[in-house]
Amino acid sequence: MVRAPLMMLIISWSAMLATWPLLAFNFREVALPGIIVTVLALPAMPFIMAGTLAAAAVGLVSTTLGQFIGWMVWAPTSYLIELVKIAPKWTLQTDWAGNWLVAVWYLALGASLLLLKPGRLGWLWSRVKDQAGELTRRPMEPAKTLPIITGAVFMTAAAIALWWQVGTGGDGDLHVYFFDVGQGDSALIVTPEGRQVLVDGGPAPDSAIRALSEAMPEGDRSLDLVVVTHLDADHSRGLIDVLDQYEVGAIVAGTESSTASMYAQWQAGVERNKVDVVSVHQGYALDLGSRVVAEVPLDEIYPFVNRAALYRGQWGFKKGRRDDASYATFLEDEADPVFDELATRCREEAILQPKVAYGWWRCRSE
Repeated sequence: MVRAPLMMLIISWSAMLATWPLLAFNFREVALPGIIVTVLALPAMPFIMAGTLAAAAVGLVSTTLGQFIGWMVWAPTSYLIELVKIAPKWTLQTDWAGNWLVAVWYLALGASLLLLKPGRLGWLWSRVKDQAGELTRRPMEPAKTLPIITGAVFMTAAAIALWWQVGTGGDGDLHVYFFDVGQGDSALIVTPEGRQVLVDGGPAPDSAIRALSEAMPEGDRSLDLVVVTHLDADHSRGLIDVLDQYEVGAIVAGTESSTASMYAQWQAGVERNKVDVVSVHQGYALDLGSRVVAEVPLDEIYPFVNRAALYRGQWGFKKGRRDDASYATFLEDEADPVFDELATRCREEAILQPKVAYGWWRCRSE
């Protein structure tokens, strides 16, 4: 009875020793209850890993079929998420962790595994020599090597395709980051497809650089578009360093006078980095990817409706000579049932369903 849990604890402890530098470096914190949570999560992991791998691979061919397979992993994934939610939030902050920690730890771990058992290094070297000699003396037959090579090529291609999608695509949501740059403005827009648009850069030379380093993934030094609304220093000074340190696809700007405070520095930065500038005018449309229409549930809108103002101003339920208590009772008896009936009808028949749309095309509300 004790053997199985003990083995799971040992395996979890070993996994923690093997991965904590990566967690410390990438996430800047290490969860202290991780071993216990890992033991409880182990039963669900085979189903999650196999299911998500199948969903990702099939999704490259058919999105619908990939989503269907993904739903099959819902139960074990939900169990894992709830387990993490209820676990104590004891974490060790590791802002100090860097590449040096990963390199030193794994070198030390590898050396320990080789040196703790006498003769392990010699045994490993002899095994390598024996295997190499065996391959040279008896080459594998083509009938055996062809499936191995084919499988290796297929797995490599699938891995490259998956990583390419992860690296180049967005998460399907629109993200807007408003940066605190002091006296001035700066914002980053990330479209559902992963395109990144920086609007203005703030008043300090490094204001936009510091903000982008916190909002964008480490190592991402590219922007699809930089928008400069005008060349006043509080909006544009921070963009000069962005042009120097980031790969910018294009710049969108209006017509600026040569007397603007940042005109000379801005022009020098644009020419130095050879970035294309697109001059825009009223009605100009930018293609930032496919449109997205997000439905807003009516139940999330109703709590914000000012019923008193609606009843008085639109529906004509006047207070007249009633006191506050009798008027409230009157509205509760006469107006609230009508509102609730209309709300139910709108919900069931999708009438007045509000939507939020964004994209590059012109549109108007329904």
